[in-house]
Order: sequence, then structure tokens, then C-alpha cells
Amino acid sequence: MAPPASSTPELLKKVFNFIHNNHNYSELCINKINFTRKCKLTFASVALLILNLFKETAEYNLATLLPQIDIKPVKGTTFSIARYKIKLSFFLELNK
Repeated sequence: MAPPASSTPELLKKVFNFIHNNHNYSELCINKINFTRKCKLTFASVALLILNLFKETAEYNLATLLPQIDIKPVKGTTFSIARYKIKLSFFLELNK
């Protein structure tokens, strides 16, 4: 018999903790220096934005979502460049 499925709030809390408490960002990025400077888009904010699954344009979603997490909006190209810095292995680990 399979274990009971976690509730949505429990899953969201696990995802949030995995993203924010993972101190091995350098192993989850294409280059070890990615997300090491003080940039507007942190590893955690980019990961959360990717997981949000935009339904509108990136520009609209960034302008809407970033102020909610106390980050000044950035251009869609800035986000596009940042999302390619995260390795696929991050999402595979998150899925586990």
C-alpha cells in the first residue's frame, strides 16, 4: 500500500525549504560563480519563478510577481539569462 500523498501546503513548504535551505547552489548552477554576486535575481527567486509556470509574458509576470517577494522588477531577458544558469539536476533533485 502506498503512503498517503502530502497535502498541497506540505508540498509547498517542502519545495520552499529545499530551495531556500540548499546551500550547494554552486553545484546546481552551470558555472560555480553563478548567483554569487549581489544580483537582483537570486538562485531562489529564479527557481521559484520557473516553478510558477508563466501563463502570460515573462515581462508581465516579472512585473507582477517580483514586487510580491520584495525584488524590483527586471526585464524578461535578464530572467531568461538567469534561468539558463540553473542545471537540470536542480529540478531532478527537487522532484525527488
